[in-house]
Amino acid sequence: MKYFLNTYTPLTAFPAGRAAVLKHNLPPYIDGSCRREPDLESAFPSITAVCRGRIFVPRLNKGDKIIYMTKKGNFPFHSTPHWRLVAILQVRDVMPTHADAANWYQAQGLPLPSNCLVPGNPPVTLDRTVADSEPGVSDAAVIKAWDKGYQDRVKVTGRFIICDSLFCELHDPPVLEQSDLHGIFGKTPNTRIPATIQPQHFAALKQLAFSGRSAAAKGQKQSSRTSSGIKTAPKCLPQTKKPVSVPKATMCGRCSKGKGK
Repeated sequence: MKYFLNTYTPLTAFPAGRAAVLKHNLPPYIDGSCRREPDLESAFPSITAVCRGRIFVPRLNKGDKIIYMTKKGNFPFHSTPHWRLVAILQVRDVMPTHADAANWYQAQGLPLPSNCLVPGNPPVTLDRTVADSEPGVSDAAVIKAWDKGYQDRVKVTGRFIICDSLFCELHDPPVLEQSDLHGIFGKTPNTRIPATIQPQHFAALKQLAFSGRSAAAKGQKQSSRTSSGIKTAPKCLPQTKKPVSVPKATMCGRCSKGKGK
């Protein structure tokens, strides 16, 4: 069994995402892309190559455990930049293709996760993501371009990870301060390439997850900087030829260097 630490960008990280939360009554800490990655809303959360391509999913095997926290940001109800510890997953099964995964979820009588890229399971609409509409371009065209990059990536790495949820808080997840991470790891861990962590690191983060250390529990008030959202947009999309430009709010540093989300 291996232990991993990974990060993602939640809806609440951007003004458009916070608008989506209010408009559609969405959990603020689900992923903000048009294919939720990971998809934490499913009864059996899922991980695919939609995010990070070949550098993460091929490393996962049955029984492995993954901690998901947000990227560092100014999230609501806390006065300083921080992380949120959102989910702890354990790999339940590994499917060779998205079609195999779709069959598994359907056999359980469950809806398909957003990141299961099969016919009949479209991406979420633009107004449910962190991206804004583009002047003179239809939202549908933006989503089509965005999703094409993900479809291309899945053709290369089709492995699909089905998980059990050991912990998941999508509304007010526990706050992680830099001091917390330094106390556990001796530094701030780099999650651009999801790191394997030691069992004692996993145990310490799990203890924090279940300690109820939410921002609300700490009595923190939202700062003026928080209310304005994160200033610098992460970049989180594959580099593909597309008919329209991809919204900057959906991109990440790795993608801008041609390496993908």
